[in-house]
Amino acid sequence: ADPTKMRTIDQGKPSVTGGPFLFDKRVAGSEIDLKANPGYYLGKPHFANVVLKVITNSTAAAQAVISGDVNWDPEITGAANDTVKAATGVQSYEYPDLGYFDVRFNDRPQWVNKSKATLFGDVNVRRAFAYALDKNAVVKAATDGHGTPLWGDIVPASAYYDDSAVVKYAQDIAKAKGLMDAAGWTVGPDGIRVKNGVKFSGKFFVRADKPQRNKAVQIMSEELRKNLGMDLQPTPTDFKVFYSPIQAGNFDLALAGFGLTLDPAYSTVYHSNQIRPETSPHGTTRRGLVTAAPTAASTT
Repeated sequence: ADPTKMRTIDQGKPSVTGGPFLFDKRVAGSEIDLKANPGYYLGKPHFANVVLKVITNSTAAAQAVISGDVNWDPEITGAANDTVKAATGVQSYEYPDLGYFDVRFNDRPQWVNKSKATLFGDVNVRRAFAYALDKNAVVKAATDGHGTPLWGDIVPASAYYDDSAVVKYAQDIAKAKGLMDAAGWTVGPDGIRVKNGVKFSGKFFVRADKPQRNKAVQIMSEELRKNLGMDLQPTPTDFKVFYSPIQAGNFDLALAGFGLTLDPAYSTVYHSNQIRPETSPHGTTRRGLVTAAPTAASTT
């Protein structure tokens, strides 16, 4: 089926599953209903039905847990988590997720249309970006103290994580400025860096429906402008079109998320068959920012 029409098409009643529940019905934009699978190989589930509610606002979802309208909310924001913890009759569990939020740079030497150099095509610029920020402070502020800073592609929640094996960038603004100078970007009269008549100015894409990510982008943009002369404009974008400029190579940088599995062999990211040719409009460079810290909240 056309993925752009998934919100409106009739998906029928698929019955093939190896899991504990069968599809029952779907109310578009509202809920998906599941029923117990009597043939489940580990035995019939103890719940007769499961209703998956569609609640796009994290505050509303947290309130639904507190009121008892929802029994389990697997991922809420830090602020909503504090609200849940203060409520009676609700159990809250907080843990680092097998996934992360990351900054993705367009690292091509030139734009696909060859009209101008990319802002982050030089590795010195990407390193300057990292040195100019206090990542721990950004993560703490954006997640209301609930996020876990991430420095590598294997998250701390994984059994394969080795803290001594990751490279950490301690904030060093002087070093960041030196790297920008070495890359040929000099500070202009308005405080914004310039190279070959081109301003270091671009859009910083982020999903509009993710408040913590928007807060992180806003903080980083302000710090990078003040500390380094980068003019990176936060650009909240609807998820339906969020990846369009990224996949087309028509972007500077974006904050996005990436889910992982227990096995850290990321063949879909790092295998040689995933390397983009220089003529391809696809591909990004990920630099992990923060692993998610969801809270599984449930009514008692």
